[in-house]
Amino acid sequence: MGAVPRIFEKIYAKVTSDVEHEGGAKSKIFNWAVGIGIKAAQAKRNEGIEPNKATKAKLAIANKLVFSKLQKRMGGKIRFFVSGAAALSTDVAWFFEAAGLTILEGYGLTETSAATTLNRPNTVGIGTVGEIFNGMEIKLDVDGEILIKGPGVMKGYHNLPEETAKSFTADGWFRSGDIGEIDELGRVKITDRKKDLVKTSNGKFVALSYIESKYKGITKIASNMIVQAINRPFVTALVAVDAEALKAFAEQRKLEGSYNSLLRDKTVTDQIAGEVEKLNRTLSPWEQIKEFRVLPTDLAIESGELTPSMKVKRDAVGKRYQTLIEEMYAN
Repeated sequence: MGAVPRIFEKIYAKVTSDVEHEGGAKSKIFNWAVGIGIKAAQAKRNEGIEPNKATKAKLAIANKLVFSKLQKRMGGKIRFFVSGAAALSTDVAWFFEAAGLTILEGYGLTETSAATTLNRPNTVGIGTVGEIFNGMEIKLDVDGEILIKGPGVMKGYHNLPEETAKSFTADGWFRSGDIGEIDELGRVKITDRKKDLVKTSNGKFVALSYIESKYKGITKIASNMIVQAINRPFVTALVAVDAEALKAFAEQRKLEGSYNSLLRDKTVTDQIAGEVEKLNRTLSPWEQIKEFRVLPTDLAIESGELTPSMKVKRDAVGKRYQTLIEEMYAN
């Protein structure tokens, strides 16, 4: 089954939120199973270490009590998922891997006829977008930008010769606009969009996409975080809340009200503040979010804030909520 990361993020947030709310023995068993599953999955994927007898026994129990239920909800016969169109949170990917539901993350652009790289089932590198497809070539420019060549790459933008010229090197390599790395197995890791690696007014570089992706592995109710930092003295963020997740969160905690009123409820604002605090503990001091604002509505394709593949249009969001952004820096 193929899907965009938002689908996997919603499943992850729903499952973990439900278990957290239920608490008690069920929560303890769930957390134990996920811990065992992730530890075994990381040992296998990162170091090639197969589980020993004791670990296999624990995994069998974890599968029977926890993971089999999730597998059943996914149809019961999933061999693997394929994820593309945007970055997948590694926290989400390891959770699914622990549950025996491997996600093969891939990468490509419209200009490269979509898919260019893809993780293979036997050589999955979580946090990477996998190996190059046969017939295509990939290398890194001096600044780390991913350059692509091959029959899948476009000839150019229709009737836009200047834009076409900017998008290719002198020797014909397509400039992806993504910064990345290539590991010893030839798997590509995207570290950021070139335009999303910005400098604060204090001279510190901040990778916006990196922070936003980490938040998706933490939040229970948000759909997106849009980080602001370019030429600013500190980092701030806009948080968009998912309507379905908010409804479930409210039902669990017996909160009443409309979407708009719930956004102002202290239980909801405390939840988001706690998530931001948890995120900040994983970041360097200059990356930490000093101020944030919750958006009055979720982002949508119809309003021009999301692409059809659910990627955030950063400029569109920034323009629409300029007043909120300035308010955070006015203090």
